[in-house]
Amino acid sequence: MNVFAASNGVKVIPHDTSIGVRLSVRDEDPAETPGALRSSIEAYLDPRQADALREFYDFASAQTWQAKRDEELGRWRWPENPDYVALPRPRDGVRVVSESTGQTLDAQRDQYVGTEPTLFGAANAYFVAHPPREPWHDARPGEVWVIQETDMEPTAARVGMVNERMQFEPVDNIARHIDVEDPLIVEARRIWPEGGE
Repeated sequence: MNVFAASNGVKVIPHDTSIGVRLSVRDEDPAETPGALRSSIEAYLDPRQADALREFYDFASAQTWQAKRDEELGRWRWPENPDYVALPRPRDGVRVVSESTGQTLDAQRDQYVGTEPTLFGAANAYFVAHPPREPWHDARPGEVWVIQETDMEPTAARVGMVNERMQFEPVDNIARHIDVEDPLIVEARRIWPEGGE
């Protein structure tokens, strides 16, 4: 069988035996004596376990390949029902495709509800996973906004960078810092400079 060398240098060496597979995982230290090990693990798998591991490898490889391909093509795959893919369309729309039937559905946000494994459920799941962009998501440093969080009183906050994240900083120093894209913000309006959203 072939030796697999991971990108970090660890080698996985399978050995077929008469009673199954012996799997060696070796982490060699080339800075020391050639062949010296940092660590090593040996696992003995009976034929059923070896088959299960091969199936898992094939499944994991296919899932990784599919995720990369979806990203390249700009499509979103419904995690709960991966037979459905969604392709973003202009004006906050989406085209949903059932890969098993070829059926399609063009949908707009809030047009369909449901979670059943149908084109309508897939459209709704896409929009739940991709909330609309709100004006305060693009707030800039130095601006002052009145923000409203879920179940909280409105508070004035200036925008600044905190720990390399764009955040609303409370003007009164009583409220907490909150990311400009925090989903707990339900409403916001810019008050300085004037003419904001």
